[in-house]
Amino acid sequence: MADGRGTGRRRLSTTVFAALVASALACVLAAFLGTAAVYYATHEAGEAQRLAALAEEAGATLGPLDADGRRAMLAAQLPGPERYTLVSSDGEVLFDSADDDAGYHGDRPEVLEAEKAGSASVSRHSATLDRDMLYAAQRLAGGDVLRIAEERESFAAFAGSFVLPAAAVMAAVSALAAVASRLITRRIVAPFAALDDGLPAPDCYREVAPLIERIEDQQARLREQNLELARADTIRRDFSANVSHEMKTPLQIISGYAEIIDRGIADEADTRTFAHIIHDEAQRMRSLIDDVLTLSRMDEPLGAEQGPVDLLDLAGSVLRRMAPVADAAEVGLRALGSPITVEANARLLDQALSNLVENAVRYSPAGSQVTVTVAKDCHPGEPGAVAEAVVSVRDEGCGIAADEQDKVFERFYRVDKSRSKETGGTGLGLAIVKHAVEQCGGTVELESTPGEGSVFRLRLPL
Repeated sequence: MADGRGTGRRRLSTTVFAALVASALACVLAAFLGTAAVYYATHEAGEAQRLAALAEEAGATLGPLDADGRRAMLAAQLPGPERYTLVSSDGEVLFDSADDDAGYHGDRPEVLEAEKAGSASVSRHSATLDRDMLYAAQRLAGGDVLRIAEERESFAAFAGSFVLPAAAVMAAVSALAAVASRLITRRIVAPFAALDDGLPAPDCYREVAPLIERIEDQQARLREQNLELARADTIRRDFSANVSHEMKTPLQIISGYAEIIDRGIADEADTRTFAHIIHDEAQRMRSLIDDVLTLSRMDEPLGAEQGPVDLLDLAGSVLRRMAPVADAAEVGLRALGSPITVEANARLLDQALSNLVENAVRYSPAGSQVTVTVAKDCHPGEPGAVAEAVVSVRDEGCGIAADEQDKVFERFYRVDKSRSKETGGTGLGLAIVKHAVEQCGGTVELESTPGEGSVFRLRLPL
């Protein structure tokens, strides 16, 4: 099977060029045949008139003569190519310039018509001669009929006399048609040749505009897909590099202290300290691996996991689970609002809300409060707005600077790196929140004032 570059597909320029040249030649040939037909008809009519005039003139000359005189005059004056036949009133041939033994002619159409009308002009096929003939007949005094005949030239023979001039004209027209067709073809094909992947469609034909628009749409989608693939590849590379970097530090710490313990150069107190450090770093690595696996699972289709989720019940469940962590940090937890049900993935929403509450507890001072509020936002006054369920997590921590608020949802970004390391943060918590909420068709917002605390809002469609 030939591809688009092979000979299996026709070229538009060649097709158009051939069609134009063929059309031009067909028009020239049709014009030639039509002109020849008109000239042939005119020529035949002229010949018929000439014969009729000749018969009338001869009839006027022969009229006063008797039969013998008529035969004598006809025999003496026959310089032309015409055939003269003198037919008596009873149909017998008195004289024939081509055949002295001509038989009965009283039944010939031209003779019969001349006997009735006085003159006749007939074009017919002669059975005697087996050829097409033109006849002109004139009735004479006494009832005799003078008939003059000549062979009728066929259309093929008539047109053949113009073959050489016509061939010269067709050759000239063919050359002109080829040049003109080439120019016209270039003009027709120019809009297609001007198409470019990176540019909009040029001034094209109305008939092909839908096709070009579809091609442009496909090109735009392909470009967008390429950009998405490039962004995804960049994110993957950055993510791999960040994971490697984040795991390298605890591994180095674990390896270093494990080597000291293995060599036996640490006393008992240092060994316990080193073991505690190794345990903390191992926990940090486990948290990092858990978060990476969580992000990986979120890329899977949700499928049948979608279902009704009561947000107030979910908030209560998360706070009960986080209560031991909050108690250890001396941070209070409370849930406010009314029951609101959304269609979403309960596991993802639980993960997102758990991460937000854990972050709020981690960065809140002792004696402060973390509040989870479930409410409905109807966007009053906004035309076309859709009601949303809003889950807010408010803390009384250190807050986040304005220039860092857009970055906190990036993977491995930490506002306070030293504090995050002390509390076991991996830098993936808020990235997981954003990804989980978007998988459920929602969005996440941040409102924060340094020194006063932060409010994270999850907005979900109802």
